[in-house]
Amino acid sequence: MNCNGKLNRFLVCGMMSLVFAEAFASADAKKEEFTPERLEKCLAEKAPRLKDYEKAKYAFALKSAEKSAKQLKWAIQRLESNRGPVTPRPERAKWWMPRHEAKLKQIRESGGKIDIVFLGDSISHGWEGWNGKGPGSKVLAEIRKEYSVLVAGFGGDRTYHAIWRALNGELDGYEAKYVTILIGCNNWADNTVEETADDIKRLVEIVREKQPKAKILLMPLLPRADAWPPLDEIDPENNFKTKKNEDVNRIIASIPDGRQVFWFDLRPWFKGAPKSLLPDRLHPNEAGYRIWW
Repeated sequence: MNCNGKLNRFLVCGMMSLVFAEAFASADAKKEEFTPERLEKCLAEKAPRLKDYEKAKYAFALKSAEKSAKQLKWAIQRLESNRGPVTPRPERAKWWMPRHEAKLKQIRESGGKIDIVFLGDSISHGWEGWNGKGPGSKVLAEIRKEYSVLVAGFGGDRTYHAIWRALNGELDGYEAKYVTILIGCNNWADNTVEETADDIKRLVEIVREKQPKAKILLMPLLPRADAWPPLDEIDPENNFKTKKNEDVNRIIASIPDGRQVFWFDLRPWFKGAPKSLLPDRLHPNEAGYRIWW
């Protein structure tokens, strides 16, 4: 009988038991960490980075902490993600990099013919959706009868993800006629208004440099009234994400120059985030994309 083999198996099993025990202990500890005291401390630390309407939202979470563990956990996680400017980087989602690679492949196979680029987050992603079945896919099919289109929208992207993509091939190898930019609504938890606006300014400059012949249509962030995060379910009057969007819009409205960069404002049609155009109060349906085009 091989004693060394037995000893090795014993040691491996023992180490695995320790790993599992530590993992469960860590999970229990994390569960216990979401306390009103932790939220109160975090709110005090992050206060200098928050607008008054954001402070009011988190204060409401603190007040209702005993009634909803979900809201308490959400508030702590969102506050702790607000750490300042983020270096441009890829998103970690498994589908993200394959989608980026697919866009680079489309560019290569286009032979340099890309007429229109929709650059942004999930709202731009909705032009084609997943597997070509997005709410804007029918409108996109009509557009593609006349133009070659690159849908460079990635669901969940913050400004720094879009900047990384712009610097890593999605604006290279062709001369577009139009580039629309709609990005920033996902930065509400991570960044201040000023940080988000600065990133948008940087993204516009990158597009100007890489696509000097394109007309750049900069879109202000759209109104939203979605019930996410959970706290919005019990405090709907303080939709601080829309307020934050408008603060960003006031800053980036100075970017268009009327020569290469133009202000492409759809807010009048989406005022109040109507369900007839934004079924989830955030993302457009087919009628919404027809207004866009």
